[in-house]
Amino acid sequence: AASKLKENEISNLVKSAEGWHIIKLTDRQPPQVKVCHILLKKEASKKRAREIYKRALAESFATLAKEVSEDENSRIQGGKLGFVFPKSTHRFGDIIRKKSEGLKEGEVLKPFKSEHGVHILKAIEVRPERLRVSHILIKAPKGSSKAEIKEAKKKAKKILDELKSDPKTSSSRFIRMAKKYSEDPSKDRGGDL
Repeated sequence: AASKLKENEISNLVKSAEGWHIIKLTDRQPPQVKVCHILLKKEASKKRAREIYKRALAESFATLAKEVSEDENSRIQGGKLGFVFPKSTHRFGDIIRKKSEGLKEGEVLKPFKSEHGVHILKAIEVRPERLRVSHILIKAPKGSSKAEIKEAKKKAKKILDELKSDPKTSSSRFIRMAKKYSEDPSKDRGGDL
């Protein structure tokens, strides 16, 4: 349910084996890609770039970067540039960030040019999108009577209506209500999971 929410949006009631949940997506971190590269001088021929690209597909990228990369800073570390974060500018400019988006782990990009030279980029690790979620739980566990389930839903609906009565429900208001009403141990953290 949380993956479909926008940041700071509150869900409708969500039923689970434990009871009724009110879920709030507090933060969405897009995927992050850890990359390494080989940088060739701007004057590098297309033929040379293609040859190195073919080697990068067959050999150890780190060893090859140490051997041929013109980037003095990353060459000694096998071309490692670290994680590229969406919405941030990389030291090689936006082109590294843009080219990194959507890469799969182990994928090597064909040579491309930037103002710094010709790059061959490899994704060495991909962190998936991460969601930070808070919730309020009103318990109605398995084995509860129909009346108990109905009462738990009624209580959860009342809390949800109160939260949604103000379209700009602040995080602090959600936290206060989680601490007050939630029947989950996460209530001590304001419902933060």
